[in-house]
Amino acid sequence: MTGGLGAWARAALALTGALALAIAPAAAASSLPAGADVRAAHHGLGAEASAPLPAIERRTPQIGGKLEVGSPLVVWVGATSPSAVDVRYQWYVGGDRVPGATGKYLTPTAEHAGHRVSVRVQLAADGHETSVRWANGESVITLPSFTRKAPSIGGTLIAGTELRAWVGAVSPSGARVSYQWYVGGSKVSGATSKYYTYTADDAGQRVSLRVQLSKAGYATSVAWDTAWPCSIDDASSCCVVVNKRRPLDPTRYAPADLVHPAGVAGTATMRREAADAMSRMHAAAKAAGADFWLSSGYRSYATQSSLYAGYVSRSGRATADTFSARPGYSEHQTGWAADVTDGSGCTLKGCFGDRAAGRWVAAHGADYGFIVRYPEGEQSVTGYIYEPWHLRYVGVDIAVAMRSRGVTTLEDFFGLAPAPTY
Repeated sequence: MTGGLGAWARAALALTGALALAIAPAAAASSLPAGADVRAAHHGLGAEASAPLPAIERRTPQIGGKLEVGSPLVVWVGATSPSAVDVRYQWYVGGDRVPGATGKYLTPTAEHAGHRVSVRVQLAADGHETSVRWANGESVITLPSFTRKAPSIGGTLIAGTELRAWVGAVSPSGARVSYQWYVGGSKVSGATSKYYTYTADDAGQRVSLRVQLSKAGYATSVAWDTAWPCSIDDASSCCVVVNKRRPLDPTRYAPADLVHPAGVAGTATMRREAADAMSRMHAAAKAAGADFWLSSGYRSYATQSSLYAGYVSRSGRATADTFSARPGYSEHQTGWAADVTDGSGCTLKGCFGDRAAGRWVAAHGADYGFIVRYPEGEQSVTGYIYEPWHLRYVGVDIAVAMRSRGVTTLEDFFGLAPAPTY
């Protein structure tokens, strides 16, 4: 009996195990979502594994907009296949989830400045595998910037001249403006206003200006400008001193911005800056009853050569040298000089200084940047006879400084030796 009972027990256990294998897959299937593809897999049946769901076709999302506080950002998902998808967003700044930022737009706030932004984009569609992709900003979020022009230094770098900082319009308004002046690359202690007076100790050194704009909620803005001493050697400079001891360099120099002064009779041309000043001066003189026009302006090296040769042929070299410059030594070649006339019998004569036009330009020319280059009684310094018709543009700062100091020649103003002869 014992042996028979043992065999019967072993048979019963085998039957129970077989039933368990048959029932388990059905029980497991009943716990899965409806529609799931479940296939039995048990010993000896050879069942296949479940097929994967198809993926949603899409591009990598992109963040559009300016990465700046207060500027709306948008995430672009692009076309998908299938087109009917459920899209869900979550924005992150600095790696932290932004609470409530679950739409396609985000406007960064001040607390986001200095951090990177990203978006988690999830797409879901019936019968497709859920897709998750990320869009990342290319740089950190910044504070908004000021709208401004570059600052500039007004004035000429000559001793005693007050320089001024020009900032221009700034948006938004209400910015705090800070100034700092530098001379020769070194900060000038206490020079923190919009004005700075160039001193004798500064002579020959460049001046720089640092302008800083600041306002809560905006990025601090710093901009610079640098002014260089007005060169008496550079042929293109309005300060260039040309005389019998100081030829132009190069001797065949020719300016590139020659124009005719608008509104002034004649065909002569000048450097644009000088021509604009000449137009303004002419209009004022004409309104004051002292009308004039140009008889000469820029002359090329070749023209001066021909003109000087004619004077030498007619009057001899010694005499010609008292009223005509040799080629390469002429102010007319710079484009900064012009001869004016009123059409009277005093054209190119000393008596022009007694005419209404001659008196007016001598008295008021400095207000427009002009001086009478060869004044009366200074031939031993300038090398030329009195020429009240020969006007030289040097800029308002220098012209006014010369007038206020009672200095009549550029040689004296810049501390140069007289140049009576070649």
